[in-house]
This record gives sequence, structure tokens and C-alpha cells, in this order.
Amino acid sequence: MDLTPYVAGLRQQLAVATEAGGQEARALAERLTAPLGAAVRLTVLNALSTTADTGSRSCTGWAR
Repeated sequence: MDLTPYVAGLRQQLAVATEAGGQEARALAERLTAPLGAAVRLTVLNALSTTADTGSRSCTGWAR
């Protein structure tokens, strides 16, 4: 699953949120976005995997 659009959306939201904080806040946000992107991807993939596993287990025997 390509998570790029979701990570890009989070980066955009972070950029908008830091606008009120001035140049210093924007600079900090820019430094944090690279490692944050990898963390977001891993977290979302783990959540999707857990959800899929839980859904699969709850459907076991459903068609009996």
C-alpha cells in the first residue's frame, strides 16, 4: 500500500500548524518531517496489519 499521499498530507498539516509559530517553528517542523515520515509509515502499516488480523480472526467460522 502506498502511504505517500497520507504522509504528504500530514506534512502539509504540520506546515500549516507551524505557520503561526513563525520562522523558528517552521524550521523545526522541516527538520522533523523526514524522520516523522518513516515513523508514520511504520505506525500506519502496523495498525492496518493488526486490523486485518483482528478482522480475519473475527470472521473465522462466519460462513458455517
